[in-house]
Amino acid sequence: MHWGNVMESMSQLNLDLRRWDLVYGKVSHDEIKIDRANAYQAFLRDPVNRQPQGAEVLDNFINRVSSAYDDTIERYRDKYYLIVAHAGVIRAVIAQIVHAAPAGLYRIKVSNGGITRIRHTEIGGILEILNGNYPAE
Repeated sequence: MHWGNVMESMSQLNLDLRRWDLVYGKVSHDEIKIDRANAYQAFLRDPVNRQPQGAEVLDNFINRVSSAYDDTIERYRDKYYLIVAHAGVIRAVIAQIVHAAPAGLYRIKVSNGGITRIRHTEIGGILEILNGNYPAE
């Protein structure tokens, strides 16, 4: 499929406004990353057991994202579709596709603006591209 076709088909956008991103409790991601650097690094090393106080349980987050993703797969079966999301959501989808444990979620590098492509076949999802770029024309 060519990018022109993708852009053309985007004129038929359907918005899914469910909250897909990870809830960090009563503090923002930036506050955790900057103001609580030690806690942030501990979380990256062990995201299952070192989550910020009040944060969403990682398994719950992955299950919630997986449910929304599975609904999207079913709704748009046999069609191309675009999901625009934060890195945490992309990691959760990848973890589901490759059967990765939640403890490894932050071992997946997701670049800003990177393209992730997942193709669904009779055996399930296949991660084809991670951190791809929009081709320059």
